[in-house]
Amino acid sequence: MRRASGCPVPPTDDQGREIEFRGRIVSYTCFANASTRKSGEAIVSLAEASSRGDRLVRLLLPRSDLALESIQRHRESGAESIYYEARYASGSGEIPFLEAPVRLLLNASTGELFRFDVDADWLDPAGPPRVAISRKSAERIATVVLRGRDFAPAFGPGAVFEKVAAAEMFTVHPNDWLGFFTESGEARARVAWVVPFRVGGAAAGLHRLFVDAATGRVIGGLPDQPPVQPPR
Repeated sequence: MRRASGCPVPPTDDQGREIEFRGRIVSYTCFANASTRKSGEAIVSLAEASSRGDRLVRLLLPRSDLALESIQRHRESGAESIYYEARYASGSGEIPFLEAPVRLLLNASTGELFRFDVDADWLDPAGPPRVAISRKSAERIATVVLRGRDFAPAFGPGAVFEKVAAAEMFTVHPNDWLGFFTESGEARARVAWVVPFRVGGAAAGLHRLFVDAATGRVIGGLPDQPPVQPPR
């Protein structure tokens, strides 16, 4: 990992950090490659950053079929600390992760790898997914539970459920958004129908509810998020 990143120090040093989970490296940070960009300093092009990200992914995960899903300039703490954030998803026929399972942060001034993160459940899947709930059933379940929900705590006064849209199947991480999923401990990723829904009022937008494709249980969701504006 250190050789791939070009990090001049071992991960046990103050300049680097390596995190393992289930015996695999799931996060690596090379502090020596942190952005120290000065105001007005040139940055590498988007095309060059994409090429460097592709080479690193092939080096770090050589047996994967990952493809670049998105890349954008990303500002960390400090006005001049700018990185390219590249996210990679599998190109095979498996049920895709809702959020790309591999992320790279590249120093925008040098193109060097600053941070690598990979979803542990993508590296070590729990097993073949079991799908027992149809798309239409998931949409009906979402409609029923959302109609009876008090949205004020999450969205503010006046927020009212309007309707659901067509569901799509993804691998997701359960969460406690809206209070539906309350299991203790860290839950593994699961295959779920992701059901978009709209709420009227100040919370207007397309939010998402997760319906477990095996059991029909609601296992969390995600609020609508505004598009990220890249730093200039």
